[in-house]
Amino acid sequence: MLGLKYSEIDEVLDFVKVGGFYVIDDMTAQPNWPEGHEDNVTRLVAYLEKRSDFTLTKLNWSTGLIIAVRNS
Repeated sequence: MLGLKYSEIDEVLDFVKVGGFYVIDDMTAQPNWPEGHEDNVTRLVAYLEKRSDFTLTKLNWSTGLIIAVRNS
């Protein structure tokens, strides 16, 4: 089962107000990920990068973080 950060991303991002943050964890490949999960992460990152209403900061820290800030 996919988490909300994958299956309901539009609905989740709709809650973020201008200037607000959305922090996503577990974005760096892990040895215990189920088969195919890395594809979900890749698609999510590509989707977020295409959105002009958010600015992303990717952190290679711990299990990987993305901080998305709503700019419009």
